[in-house]
Amino acid sequence: MEVQAPENALTIRFTNLYRLIDICNIVRDGNFSKGWKADYTRLNSGKRTVNVPAEGGSQILLRQLPLKPLDELPEDVRSMLHHQETLYLVTSTRYSMHYVGMTAKGIPGVFKGGGRFSHHARKMLASFVDKGTNHTGGWLDHAKKRYEDLVSEVEDDREPTDEELLGDVIIAFGVSETDWTSRDYEGLAEDHFRNRITAIKGKPSVKMNRASTSRKSAQVVEPDNLEEVLTR
Repeated sequence: MEVQAPENALTIRFTNLYRLIDICNIVRDGNFSKGWKADYTRLNSGKRTVNVPAEGGSQILLRQLPLKPLDELPEDVRSMLHHQETLYLVTSTRYSMHYVGMTAKGIPGVFKGGGRFSHHARKMLASFVDKGTNHTGGWLDHAKKRYEDLVSEVEDDREPTDEELLGDVIIAFGVSETDWTSRDYEGLAEDHFRNRITAIKGKPSVKMNRASTSRKSAQVVEPDNLEEVLTR
């Protein structure tokens, strides 16, 4: 589905949706704890104060989410790796939530080292790794629900698998072939996907974004498999 825009507006084309765990590897340690009381605390981190899960949260220490080798990535994702300005959609096959982010460092940049996807995943998993991740308000209710489900579904004598932790999380990437600044279209894409996911699932999709974002006009070409994946 495409959003119509003025003739001179640029086009943002998204890849298909793929499972996060099929795009990257999960580097983690720690032992899952069922004792977290689903609360957060404020800590000083250099020149800022960050919000983190109290008492170590879930105790899952998510270190990195490095991209899989090039030959293991889908063709439409590989074709976008040379783009720097990129939007990305994060949503779920299980939970009614979504997040639209941007980067000026390309797809590899949001996965490399302590890239943004590591922070997103830590927020979802209530993972406390030093003071590097600020667990912002939009993610807290989702993290609490995900943790509650893990507690009820994972037996006491084993650790949750990557599938159980993040197997429902799906992602797509969007780029333009025109010279652009992705930040200027972040809000437009968020509006689009909030409306579409809500319509497909038949219930409101909760946005994890809380910051004000720009909404310049553009034509959004959404993932070809958006409805297929979200209605499985």
